[in-house]
Amino acid sequence: MIKNKLSSVLNASLRKQLAAAVLFGVAAVGSAQALTLKSAQLNGAQFSDLSSPGVLALDLSFFSAAPVALEFELEAADVGQTVAFNSVLKSVGGMDFMSDLHLQVGAGAQFRSIGSAYNVAGNEVVLTPLNAPVSQVRVHSQDLSELYLGDPFGEGRADWRIGFGDLQQGERFVLSVGPISAVPEPTTLVLLALGLAGLFLLGRVRRPD
Repeated sequence: MIKNKLSSVLNASLRKQLAAAVLFGVAAVGSAQALTLKSAQLNGAQFSDLSSPGVLALDLSFFSAAPVALEFELEAADVGQTVAFNSVLKSVGGMDFMSDLHLQVGAGAQFRSIGSAYNVAGNEVVLTPLNAPVSQVRVHSQDLSELYLGDPFGEGRADWRIGFGDLQQGERFVLSVGPISAVPEPTTLVLLALGLAGLFLLGRVRRPD
């Protein structure tokens, strides 16, 4: 019984590794994806872009609770379209923040559909859209080491889809991933900006001539 279970686990692991290798090969020999990665704020994380035409596929390994922000630029073929999205998220070094993650796309981009999200055991995890239209999603899981979004291993699961709204060629959006507490909400950023502006104006009023 134990031998059969071990064999099953090993076979599943090998299938995932082979599928990942196939995806990497497709990305390597295929034509360039339409989206262009312009900048990456990794904060110590490791990042691999396994994307292929029409599919945004990312592998992220976190070594701390600091969020990752990736900025993409649209090309002509992206305007008015959507792109499939999948990702492998790994927590390295015993970090426990993977249980409560926040995904966000900004600058008018949206998650047009929320696909699969599952853990190492293959169990689906809890997904909570945080606004509408959906640009922010909370991912809650009991697994603290790895999470899979969409169908990164070609197992027939549903990819997520990102739409670009009214964004035009040459315009950019940011995809950010991190723990709930580390990714600021848009309203928080607005309030912070208003507060700083108020302090600046107050300083000018009090400044002697």
